[in-house]
Amino acid sequence: FENGFRSVVYHSVPDVDFESLAVLDSVDLVHLPRASKDDSDRTLSVESVVSDLSERYDVQHLMVEGGPATAQTFLKAGLVDRVVIVKSAVEFRQPLASNITPDILQSAGLELRGSYSAGPDEIECWSQSQVSW
Repeated sequence: FENGFRSVVYHSVPDVDFESLAVLDSVDLVHLPRASKDDSDRTLSVESVVSDLSERYDVQHLMVEGGPATAQTFLKAGLVDRVVIVKSAVEFRQPLASNITPDILQSAGLELRGSYSAGPDEIECWSQSQVSW
């Protein structure tokens, strides 16, 4: 948080003591509504986060890294222009399936643009049809 760049922390807690959370001057705390009205679901709306980043900070491109749930959330919201999938021969003791299939990518409007090998890994490049790779 102290690299000279502003950081943004999004949260959905309605009654926050901002004074106690404002630890660093370089951090913006932004409240956004939850994605669901269900009180047990504290998930933020990815559409709201992306919209706020665009409006508040003029962010036009965003690289999102995360696990399968994060990827599927952005895909289902129609917020993905490009996807790079790396298929590795590495086997984990307790693997976590991504469940991101070609059908899911195509449902999100993505097309396979190409694939290639990089050492033992297989790389797939997907994008929206109107987006140049």
